[in-house]
Amino acid sequence: MCSSDLDGARDSEAVTVIGDFFWILSKRDEKPRMYRLPLAPAEETITAEFVAEIGTWPYLSERDVYQDPLWAGGRRMPTAMTATEELLVIATYGPMFLYPIVEHQPVFDALPAVLNLPRTSGREAVTRAARGLITVNEREDQHDAADIFLITLE
Repeated sequence: MCSSDLDGARDSEAVTVIGDFFWILSKRDEKPRMYRLPLAPAEETITAEFVAEIGTWPYLSERDVYQDPLWAGGRRMPTAMTATEELLVIATYGPMFLYPIVEHQPVFDALPAVLNLPRTSGREAVTRAARGLITVNEREDQHDAADIFLITLE
C-alpha cells in the first residue's frame, strides 16, 4: 500500500519502472517533480520519495506559441513516460524529452535530447518496443482514428 500524498496533491499521468522502483512524474508543476516508490510490496503505508525537480525541463518555445497560441501552455506537460536500459523517455503534448539513465537513476543535470514528432492531438501514451518506442495519441474527436507512431531509436 502506498500513500497518494506526493509532497502535497499532484496530478500525474506519467509512470514507469526503472530498476527496483516505480517512478512517478508530476504533470502540472512548472518544473515537473519526480517521485519513486519501491516495487517490493509493503505491509504498511509508505509515502512516495521525492527524488528531484527537473530543473533542466525545457521551457515553452516561441515556436510552441506560434504553432498553437491557444493551447501552447500545455504542450510541455508530461503525459506519459517509459524507460529503456539507457533512456528515460518523457512524452508531452508536444515533443518527447530523453534523459539518460545511469545505474538505474535518471540523470537530470543537462538539457534532454528533444524528439520532435508530427503535430497531432494529445499524446497520451508511450512504451518501449523491440525496435524503439510506440506512442499513441487520443482522437481529436470521437470519429477519427487515434494516431499510433513507431519511433526507431539508434
